[in-house]
Amino acid sequence: MLAESPVHHSSVSDQLDLEILLGMYLQLLRRKGHKRTTLRHRSEQIMIFIHWAAGHSVTGSDQIDAVTLADFRTHLGNKTDRAGYRWNPTMQRRTLNCVSNWLSWMLQDEWLPGTATDALKALR
Repeated sequence: MLAESPVHHSSVSDQLDLEILLGMYLQLLRRKGHKRTTLRHRSEQIMIFIHWAAGHSVTGSDQIDAVTLADFRTHLGNKTDRAGYRWNPTMQRRTLNCVSNWLSWMLQDEWLPGTATDALKALR
């Protein structure tokens, strides 16, 4: 279940969707000297969230809230691989940590409102 109203309205974040914000985040990590493999893994893990969110009509950072993140966490708990096996808890945790770090960056750079701090707690 997703909240009907977004957490905030920011003229900048309303113009940027989650994939654009992911690109900005990866550029930052690249400038900080992260290896290509790390960038690829981060991108893949965050894209899991972005694809899931798009399926739930969440395309901008202004639409992320605690309910959305709790639903995503549940989704990961039920996620299966191609063979039909449940995802390893370590993979679930890595993906949640990666998405959480990305959202923390958005919060720090004010792509998310200060009230989104509660939403981040839903991931941990």
